Amino acid sequence: IRVLKNPTGNDIGTRYELGHELGRGEFGVTHLCTDILTGELFACKSISKKKLRTAVDVEDISREVEIMKHMPKHPNIVCLKDTYEDDDTVHIVMELCAGGELFDRIVARGHYTERAAAAVIRTIVKVVQTCHKHGVMHRDLQTENFLFGDKKETAPLKAIDFGLSVFFRPGEHYKPLLVLALGSRNSFANYFCFDSKKLIQNLTFSFIGERFTEIVGSPYYMAPEVLKRNYGPEVDVWSAGVILYILLCGVPPFWAGLQAVSPFKRTFENSFVQKFND
Repeated sequence: IRVLKNPTGNDIGTRYELGHELGRGEFGVTHLCTDILTGELFACKSISKKKLRTAVDVEDISREVEIMKHMPKHPNIVCLKDTYEDDDTVHIVMELCAGGELFDRIVARGHYTERAAAAVIRTIVKVVQTCHKHGVMHRDLQTENFLFGDKKETAPLKAIDFGLSVFFRPGEHYKPLLVLALGSRNSFANYFCFDSKKLIQNLTFSFIGERFTEIVGSPYYMAPEVLKRNYGPEVDVWSAGVILYILLCGVPPFWAGLQAVSPFKRTFENSFVQKFND
């Protein structure tokens, strides 16, 4: 099977040397890799084709790469370097983020101060804004999917893992009706304050675009609309809000019923859940 549309080549060994393992996921293993020509270090996610059992699996990997190619260069989004595909494996060479997960820094600190949390969430919101501006819904924003560039406290935070991301067709936004605000205060109050339906209709922004029904993501960060199988890019904003809560409090905001959606993640059991119980 062929997975990638236009890979850089078919033999990663002509340009990169794979090193020790950095991590592993459902389909692939990530290794440290070195550019043979420049000595520069990168991360390489290697995906065995044997694990791509269905056409959907193949499509997911192909889409992940296409989305990474589509995204503009951004200081807070991991950069795709090269892609290779041979008969057995797909290799995705990316920028190396050696500073560890945002999750781990939260666990180490217990929680962030409001000022520190504000700086982090500002970065995350900028990432969400960039994704949506370019027609991409991430769908898996979580503390484990933000890595620091290096070990320094001032290291840049970068979004990774577009494996569940999708392209979407945006709708149109309209500005709220504020014409009456130019008139007397009484007329404005009479129109809005005593009719909640008018208030909702005229003072909120409307987003009507492509809707999705597939349940994906991580339970702790999953918006209710995902479970209702009717959602759009607004679910990324919900996930960002959950991250902000965790930054400030050190624990997730929602617990009940999560096991019915998906098994608890071991990392949460050993850290957040234990901390909460203590």
